[in-house]
Amino acid sequence: MTDLLKEVLEGYAALPRTTNPYLYSSPAYLGFRAGQALVGFSIPKKARMSRGYSVRVETGGGNIITVKFSGESLRIVDIVR
Repeated sequence: MTDLLKEVLEGYAALPRTTNPYLYSSPAYLGFRAGQALVGFSIPKKARMSRGYSVRVETGGGNIITVKFSGESLRIVDIVR
């Protein structure tokens, strides 16, 4: 399991439309994108890769959220609680 908390927090703190600095489709890339998708949720406390193109995140509020990426260029983002 890959710890992605650093990348998720970078994405969480990034301004909208910030360019993802990581290699496309790498775990770090998905972590950064997951952080961007979770803006508005409580701050992430733990994050790791999950099955496929997905990242599992535990928030400060105790919620466990899976952020799944699919479609062309992984542009479709599904947030599953």
